[in-house]
Amino acid sequence: MTKAKTRFNHENVTKTLFRVSFPIMFMSLLFASFFFVDSLMIAHFVKYDDGRTGAAVLGMVTPITTFFFSFITIWIVGNALNYTKLLAQDNPEAARQSASQAIMMSIVGGLSLSMIVALIAKPYMNWVGGKGTAPLTQEQIQDGINYIIVFAFCYPLFSIEDTFIRTQRAEGKGLSSIIFPVISVFINILFNWIFMGVIGTGIYGAALALMVALATTVAGAFLYSIYLRKKGEIELQIVPKYMKPNWPLITVIVGFGIVSVVRRIAFSYNSLLISIFISQMGEGWKEWVTSATVTANMLNQISLGMLQGTAMLLSYWYNSGQKKAAKEVMWKGFVFVIGIQFVVAGVMMLTGSQILSLFDVPGEMKFLRSYYLVALMLIASAAVTFGPFMYASLKDGKSSMAHIVIWIIVVTIFQFSFFYGFDAAKPGNEILYIMSLPISLFAAWIFTLPIIITKYKSI
Repeated sequence: MTKAKTRFNHENVTKTLFRVSFPIMFMSLLFASFFFVDSLMIAHFVKYDDGRTGAAVLGMVTPITTFFFSFITIWIVGNALNYTKLLAQDNPEAARQSASQAIMMSIVGGLSLSMIVALIAKPYMNWVGGKGTAPLTQEQIQDGINYIIVFAFCYPLFSIEDTFIRTQRAEGKGLSSIIFPVISVFINILFNWIFMGVIGTGIYGAALALMVALATTVAGAFLYSIYLRKKGEIELQIVPKYMKPNWPLITVIVGFGIVSVVRRIAFSYNSLLISIFISQMGEGWKEWVTSATVTANMLNQISLGMLQGTAMLLSYWYNSGQKKAAKEVMWKGFVFVIGIQFVVAGVMMLTGSQILSLFDVPGEMKFLRSYYLVALMLIASAAVTFGPFMYASLKDGKSSMAHIVIWIIVVTIFQFSFFYGFDAAKPGNEILYIMSLPISLFAAWIFTLPIIITKYKSI
């Protein structure tokens, strides 16, 4: 067994939580910066004859690519939790089998998902792009189709990269969580400029740039794993004979990961609803939804890193019999996550005018006020997503499903009621729908609070 097993010190939970979470926070923030940089460069380089920028198209394509991205987390997160559990049980050989199966699933499952998304790209864009009083032009719809197709074939690369990095991190090697995302960001920026600025590809050049950046980091993460393995610092090793489908092991990985998938689907479902409703509004709202969502998503990664660090330690300590430490990390993780979100929401509000101007959103006050409501939504989203992260670590599928079903039902009822009840597609009424975003998530948290309290007491 490697030294990694002794590095999760349960004597000082707070210190260990921040040591584990910081690399995840940094990686997640840089990962999200891909999309923020893409969005800014798309708004700058891609201009249309009707005065719109590529940001108007991006606001319509991002929710569908994010929604299907949720499905690849089933083996990414499932393997990470299973791998951590196996290390805690001092079973490195089984851990290697788990990682090898996750790589196989990344290739086969990722490519299968890519083809499905490529097939639905055209009908989706024709539907959502033609809605409302300010529909997209045919040129803009075709650009959106191209972007979705290219982005879809990034799924296998996303999956392989994340599998390597998460398994290295599970063994106490968080350096790759910092190095490779930094390299990716610079490569991404360079090729964004080449594809969109020099060649003039349109918005799908951003997806091409992302593909190049991911291919580079996959190679780097793989070579770094070999290096660490040769030094005897990690157990991670991708063994070809273990990549043959092992259905009992796949079932275990899926069992760990299914909660993450459903949770991400719930969150991306919320984004998809927002995109569909916003598409029915007038001029400026398509650019607004891009600016608001990519900024919120990027800033949200800080608390998401803390959530993932909390979940990893909860799984490790719970499975290794350290129940007191597991309980402590659970409540401290929640406090830190909410605290982070209050700070992040404040930053988002203070920079609202500047961010909106970067995306060429009209300077009307209704857009800024709506942006503030999205900042408040960040606090609510952290509260409501905390529970499913913890249930996944404890492999409690029933609590997770109950929590997520309540979450989806509440969000659906509030958003549909506010949009159609207040006739939010009518100019001047749009902000009444935006109000439903933080309200629906806070309501979902209140309704699911008894579940997480009960689970906490049972540890």
